[in-house]
Amino acid sequence: QIEENKKVRGFAAAKLSGRLVQLVSIHVPHDTAKNKVKKTAVPEDGEGNVQVGVRVLVLLAERFLPVGSITDSLVAAGDWNADVREVAVQTACHLATSGLRVEVYAPEGASQLGEAAPIDGIVVLKRRPS
Repeated sequence: QIEENKKVRGFAAAKLSGRLVQLVSIHVPHDTAKNKVKKTAVPEDGEGNVQVGVRVLVLLAERFLPVGSITDSLVAAGDWNADVREVAVQTACHLATSGLRVEVYAPEGASQLGEAAPIDGIVVLKRRPS
């Protein structure tokens, strides 16, 4: 679970039977920034939901893909309430030395009316081969 903007969100997680894959359902809380630019990649204050999404993925990586774990992939899918492509890019930068590769699967354009970028999508964290 994560607490953000005075909201606690639990995430449903499951391990695929016989596989080394962890699945997680995502619903990142809305940003309550006063600048009303809720889902942009780089809001004026440098925070916003992109950073919330990055924090969620880092927490999930720490929980489900720690060093020495036999799990080799984490699939996080759902509503990021931010540009999911930017969440993936910034997560990749944050996890650059972790041995994890970040992949994103999302529409080219907006996934919701009134949005400029896809806020719904799949982010996959995979261990790099040794």
